[in-house]
Formats: sequence, structure tokens, C-alpha cells
Amino acid sequence: MSATVRGYPEVQRTLNALQGGELVNRTRRGTRAGAKVMRAELRARAASSQFPATFRKTVTRGHRNPVGTSVGILSPLINIFEPGADPHPIGAAGQVLVNSETGFFARGPVDHPGMAARPLIGPTFEATKDEAAEAAIDTIMEGLR
Repeated sequence: MSATVRGYPEVQRTLNALQGGELVNRTRRGTRAGAKVMRAELRARAASSQFPATFRKTVTRGHRNPVGTSVGILSPLINIFEPGADPHPIGAAGQVLVNSETGFFARGPVDHPGMAARPLIGPTFEATKDEAAEAAIDTIMEGLR
């Protein structure tokens, strides 16, 4: 297994010298430390009134082969909010649409006006990438410097 850290030659040399479990464990801890920084910022941004309350629930998932961590929002609505949506019909002819929370009721298709993009993940990444990289590197290099 190998790990690649672009732009940080000292860290790359250190990782190249490690093997087996120590390499995996340091890489895993480092990616989790970076994800923690991003997760905190993501939660803060998701608390904005422009996003649904379900966006405030974020999760960090560890992955294997290669070792990595992803930070994301639990709500599937993120797939609509990030890119936005063009105008589109909802429902089909003869179908009854009901939303008991809002009191909405319609027979047949409804024309949804669409929605402008409200990106969250990209701006969060851009705002935290340097701090997250430093947190990851500090964790990887812990006890080796």
C-alpha cells in the first residue's frame, strides 16, 4: 500500500518509510483529523436558514482500500440543493399529491418552478482545505518530528 500527499515532501518521505499497520493507521487518523475540520465547518454552514434542518446532520464515514474519509450530509436533498433544479413536473396524470404537513393537495401533475443552486459542499471544502490539510499532516507526523 502507498499513500500520496501532494505538496508536502517531508510528509511524503515519512509515509514512504512506513509500512503495514503503521502506515494504514497514521493515514486513517490523518484523514479523520482533516474530515473533522471540514465536518465542523459543514455543520456551521448548514445551520443557515437557506438549508433544511436535515442538513445539520452530518456524518464522517471511513472507507477502506484506499484509506480515506468522506464528510457529508445525511439528507438526500443535498443532491438537489448543490446543482439546483430546472423547472419540472411532479406527479402524473390521475395521481393525487398530498403533503399533510403543509396542507398541500393536488390532482394530477404540478409544475415545479425549479430552484437555483445552493452549493454547500464545494464552498465548505474551499474554506477549510488548508486547515484540514494541516490537521491531517499534524496527526500523521505526530511523534515523528
